[in-house]
Amino acid sequence: MPGRTLSQWLLAAGLAAAAFAAPAQPQVICQAPQGGQVPCPSPFGEAYAQMAEVGRQAEERRAREWADDKAGREADYWGAIAVLAPTGEAVNVGFESQPQWAFGPLRRACNMRYGCDVAVLYKNTCVAIARGDRGQMFLADDPKPQQASAAASQACAQAGGGACKVAKNELTCSGFDYIDSITGEGGIGQKSLFSKWRKLRFDMAAKVGGDIVVQPPAATYNPRLRRALAQPKADRAGLRNRDVRDDAVWSRAGLTPAPDLWLAFAFSGSGQIGLGLDRDDDSAVSAARSKCQERDCEIALRAHSGQCYAIVQGVSPQARLHAVALIGRTPEEAQKASLKQCAAGASDCSVAVAECVE
Repeated sequence: MPGRTLSQWLLAAGLAAAAFAAPAQPQVICQAPQGGQVPCPSPFGEAYAQMAEVGRQAEERRAREWADDKAGREADYWGAIAVLAPTGEAVNVGFESQPQWAFGPLRRACNMRYGCDVAVLYKNTCVAIARGDRGQMFLADDPKPQQASAAASQACAQAGGGACKVAKNELTCSGFDYIDSITGEGGIGQKSLFSKWRKLRFDMAAKVGGDIVVQPPAATYNPRLRRALAQPKADRAGLRNRDVRDDAVWSRAGLTPAPDLWLAFAFSGSGQIGLGLDRDDDSAVSAARSKCQERDCEIALRAHSGQCYAIVQGVSPQARLHAVALIGRTPEEAQKASLKQCAAGASDCSVAVAECVE
C-alpha cells in the first residue's frame, strides 16, 4: 500500500479531532428591554470590570506613594536644640523646612533668659543628649537614633562623667524615615513593621532607579556652649548669654541672630515703678511708662543687650521713693556706683536688681 502524503495525514488528524470534540454548549438567550431576544451577557463580565477598576485605583495609589516618597527624600528637615546652661533645661524644635524657622524661635526665647543659646542646628539626623552624674551634658548626632545615643554616652564617659545616660525625651530626630537597603538599619525613627517594609521597598527601588535616597545629614554646634555644658551643673550657675554665645558660628551658617533687646526703667515719686523690655529703645520706654501708671513717672534708665545695670531704692528726706539706676561694665560695678549715689541723698538704700541685659 502506497504511503500517505503530508496533506493526507493532516486531513486524517483533523477528522479525528472533530470526531472527539465536545458538543457545543447551547447559547443562553435573554429578553431584551426593547423587546426581542438577545444573547445573555456573561456572568463574569461585571466581575472582570470590578477587578479592572480595583487594579486602576491601586496603580493610582502606588503612583501617589512614589511621588510622596520622592518628595520626602528630596526635602531637608531642620531642627535645633537650645539649652539653658545654668539649669540644663533643653528645648527642641524639629521638622522645619528652613533653618531659620528652627533657629529663630529658640534664639528669641533665649534672649529672655541668662546663659541660654542654641546648642546645635541640625538637619536630616538625630541628636542625643547624655547627662553625667554631676549634671554634665554631652551632645552627639547620627542619622540612626541608637548610634546617636551611643555616641553621646561615649563622649560623656570619656570625659569622666559617671552614670552617663540618654533619657528617652532627650533623643530627638528631624528627617525622612528610611531603612537602609544595604544594612537594613533604620534611620530617623521607624515606628512599625509595615513602615519598615514600605520604606525598604521604596529605598531599594530608589537605589536601582538612581533617584535620591535621602538628603545628607548635617549638624552645626555652638562650641562655646558645648564646652560650658561639659562642666558640672554647679559650675554653670553664674553663666550669662555672653559666656555661651558664638554668633560667628551662626553667621557662617547663614543665620542672623536675633536683634538686641532694650530695657527701660521708670519710677514716680509715689513709689510706682515700671520696667519695659522690647526690641527697640522707644518701645521699651513706652512699656516702662505704661507700667508705671503715674503722670510724674520718669525714665531713670535705658540699657541694651550687653550692658549691665543696677537699680537701687531708698527713702528721701521728704519720705518719698528715691531711686537710682546706673549702667556699669559689670553688675557689681553698677551696683556699687548706684548705692553710693543713693546714699548721698537718701537713707535705707537697698539693691532692687543688678544684672545685664542679655
